[in-house]
Parts: sequence; C-alpha cells; structure tokens
Amino acid sequence: MLLTGNKERLPGDVRTVGALTGLNGAHNVVESIRTIFFYPKWMYEEFHKDPNGTIAEAFRKGYEVVYDLDNTMEIFHWNRFSRQTITIDPHNIVVPDEVRDLHGFELELFTSKYHNQAMNFDAYLLEQLSKRINATSAVAE
Repeated sequence: MLLTGNKERLPGDVRTVGALTGLNGAHNVVESIRTIFFYPKWMYEEFHKDPNGTIAEAFRKGYEVVYDLDNTMEIFHWNRFSRQTITIDPHNIVVPDEVRDLHGFELELFTSKYHNQAMNFDAYLLEQLSKRINATSAVAE
C-alpha cells in the first residue's frame, strides 16, 4: 500500500532529478526540508512582486523572517494545503501543524502490481483518516 497526495510538479522538481540519478526516494526528503529566509522589511514588496517567481517558490518551502530597523520582526509561512500565508507570533514561536487540517487535499491510495484491489481495511483506514484531518480520499485504479 502506498499513500500519497496529489502534489503539483514544480520546475526543477527533485522527483525528476531522482528518477534520472536513481535516487527514487529523494522527493520524500525534499518535502521535509524547510528553509528560513531573513531579510529587511523594505525588500518584502520587491520579493513578492511576482507570485510565480523563483524566490516566491522558495519562500513557500520555508519561513520568512522579516525584520525592520526599529527591532520589529514578522514571521510568515506558506501553508500548502490551505494555499494561504500564515503569520507566526515572534514572541511565541510555535511550528504550525499543517497536517491537522488538509483543507480538502486529496489523499490517494495506490496498490502494488501484485494486489490490484485495495484491501477493505486499507480503504476504511484512508476514509477515517481523511475525515479526521479534513481531506478527501480516493483509491487509484
């Protein structure tokens, strides 16, 4: 049984590179890496002019710490499931639990070539998990 989400393919995606180099599990590691970007507030508008630019795509995979000269700081994080930028309180930093609410994200159940149908319990478990975390479920045929 393989459980995966319907993720968008981005240009230069590691899944493509992994297939070429034989590192087929590389995409699992990339999904768990987060980057922290520090930059001054006066650059915020410039960086966010093009929502499809390379820098904007990089921001979506991590956290933005935007600081100002008067010692203020804002922390932003892109939630890929809700497709919204959330603000984190710099005085009470808590890493958001993004998988608590998947905002209707589709989870797909894949079976191996030896088992062409999903087991009843597997489908039931997927359905129950989907209800719990606000996702949709599908069994790939």
